[in-house]
Amino acid sequence: MANITNAVNTYTTRIADLPGTEVVFGVGAERRLPYLLEKNHVTSLLFVYSGTYVYDLGIRDAVLNAAKELGIKVIENGDVQVNPRLELVHRLIEEARANDVDFVIAAGGGSAFDTGKAVALGKNYDGDVWDFYAEHRGREPEHQVLGVGTISTLPGTSSEVSFASVITKGHLKGGASPIAIKPAFTIINPEYSRTVPYRYLAAATVDMIVHNLEKYFTPNAPLALVDQLEENIFRAEYEAAERFAADPGSLQARADLHWLSAYVNPQLRSLDATGPQYTIHEGVIHIIEHSLSGVFDIVHGEGNAAVLIALVRYEASRHPEKFAKLAVRVFGADPYLHTEEENALLLADKLEELIVGKLHVPIRLSEQGVTREGLDEVLDQLGNLNAYPIGHYTQLSRDDVKALLDSAF
Repeated sequence: MANITNAVNTYTTRIADLPGTEVVFGVGAERRLPYLLEKNHVTSLLFVYSGTYVYDLGIRDAVLNAAKELGIKVIENGDVQVNPRLELVHRLIEEARANDVDFVIAAGGGSAFDTGKAVALGKNYDGDVWDFYAEHRGREPEHQVLGVGTISTLPGTSSEVSFASVITKGHLKGGASPIAIKPAFTIINPEYSRTVPYRYLAAATVDMIVHNLEKYFTPNAPLALVDQLEENIFRAEYEAAERFAADPGSLQARADLHWLSAYVNPQLRSLDATGPQYTIHEGVIHIIEHSLSGVFDIVHGEGNAAVLIALVRYEASRHPEKFAKLAVRVFGADPYLHTEEENALLLADKLEELIVGKLHVPIRLSEQGVTREGLDEVLDQLGNLNAYPIGHYTQLSRDDVKALLDSAF
């Protein structure tokens, strides 16, 4: 594992290998771009991003200069938005075909990465790429998928090293997860996250925590070691989030978040393969949030924050076991003086203390622009995409999800 402190303090880079993804981490990591592009035999490149940060941080210059050095043609687009849209993906696929693109670099956070992966998936596909986000979900493509590289400016989603992509079509969010779109490399310079508005960094930090906890809320995990790893990673994430909240400008604090996002969390997710039961990991928080943000276009991490705490409180009286166990293991709750329900509620309190009290992420849906009038559409989408009941650790009916969301207003 790379030494984060050394990478930050000496302004050097360290390289670590993840399955299928080469991670270049540290201040100055972008200097490895020519090597990475040459290694991946790139001849025509699509560069996608959003906003002006690629100019402000010198990312655009780094990409264009590396491409010029190697004689690589570059097509660029900066129209990516939060909750990325299928319409842009379609347009970029056509541009990629017209320019014989053979590689995609996406710079930013999850939205840019999702867009880049979707283009990589769709460029050589005869049908509509949306097929892989709807009826072909989970299916590996039979056609050649373009290589993908990412330049991370926002820790949290782990999308910079994962094979997940989420795209929005109208009010419907769809997810694709073929291994073929896992990035070939990612560049992570923790200096880059300094220009990201605090709101989005804080929300992404919550998203990272949710990704980990969804693995913890898994039924019948075959190894006690799995729970212990997740408990310790949650502890590390909680403490890193506290340090970041106390000093958002700290390079070290942001480096810790980047490393947790890019290395620790995805490595833990590889444990999904330890047995047939554990492959059915709990993803109900993301499932609900995707329908919420599909309808209301809210910030993903903020939506996850609302659903996470509402879920723990709602389930405390029904299925408190895992929530109580986490409270005991991480926060020292007493399993003898308090009931499992009481300890589950303590966990909700500790999460709220971090998310609202320190990170200042809103957990009331009314603060995020969600209205009760639109909940029926959210509930309909959930049922159409996943079929009720949803969830594995606890199974939620339509009425359960409605009650859970009502409690979050």
